Amino acid sequence: MDKTPDYSELFLNAAKAILNADYILIGAGAGCSKDSGLAVYKDIAKVKAWEKAKLNYMDLCKPDWLKDDPSVFYGFWGHCYNDYKTKPLHEGYLILSKWRDELFSSFYKNKQDDVSSKGNNVINRIELKDMKACFVYTSNVDDLFLRAGWDASHVYRFHGTTFLWQCSKCVTNKNEVMKLPDDFKFQIDKKTMKAIAPSSYPKCTTCGTLLRPNVLMFGDSDWVGAPSNEWYKWKLSVNKEVKSGKKLVIVEIGAGQFLPTVRKNSERMLVEMPGTILIRINPDFPESPIPEQTISLPLGAAEALVQIDKCLEELKKNQQQINA
Repeated sequence: MDKTPDYSELFLNAAKAILNADYILIGAGAGCSKDSGLAVYKDIAKVKAWEKAKLNYMDLCKPDWLKDDPSVFYGFWGHCYNDYKTKPLHEGYLILSKWRDELFSSFYKNKQDDVSSKGNNVINRIELKDMKACFVYTSNVDDLFLRAGWDASHVYRFHGTTFLWQCSKCVTNKNEVMKLPDDFKFQIDKKTMKAIAPSSYPKCTTCGTLLRPNVLMFGDSDWVGAPSNEWYKWKLSVNKEVKSGKKLVIVEIGAGQFLPTVRKNSERMLVEMPGTILIRINPDFPESPIPEQTISLPLGAAEALVQIDKCLEELKKNQQQINA
């Protein structure tokens, strides 16, 4: 019989890295939400009606459907929207929020003291005002991090989000995004996966044009774009801090190779910021081109985060006993 792999040393190493980090970047791909019951890219279109119509993810994720057949467009995006609102957060999301709050709760106070005692040579007051020790960089459009209590200004959703909608026709709202009512739900025929009740399709309040999600689709020239200023400001500031001796840890979760942006960003930052550690959690693609700076865990999001958290709690407990 094959022995179950023992990752205990890797869990412990990951926990030590997180405990000693000054900054944490969470890089989240589709696999980060898989344990909440959401499909990864290759499985999104594995629905009987879409398979019968020979439609895959790349076929469905195109803005042309809004003009050609709104029932298909809202069937796909409505299905996603409804799921993203109702699927439960898996334990890993709650653990990440806990790390942010418990491990970095004194970040602002310490930084303010640092600036007060040493002047503005470490990081200027404008940068400090908007800075967090933790940031999320994600390709996901499901907003599960926001549901887990993260502020939108510290989650860079570089493909957009299904919870903001845009009108690509109306001049007044050309570059604006809006939310649907809190109780809004798409009505979908589960047999055909088409949206029904066309009168309920979301419309621009100014011109009446059908709305589309603020998500970057394939062949998309009308996407408004995701706000990126906070992300680049954070990255620049952390880069300066790392060069002065601070430690950055990247916790990358479920970032695959179908859309490799999250993986590429993590690997690029390993090179740009020497000494950075990457914790790569991925059951299918845990490898890294820079293994000496990587802790590779071939596991799902929830399982890996739970085990790392157990080690973290033990380390914190031991630390408290030493300090007592």
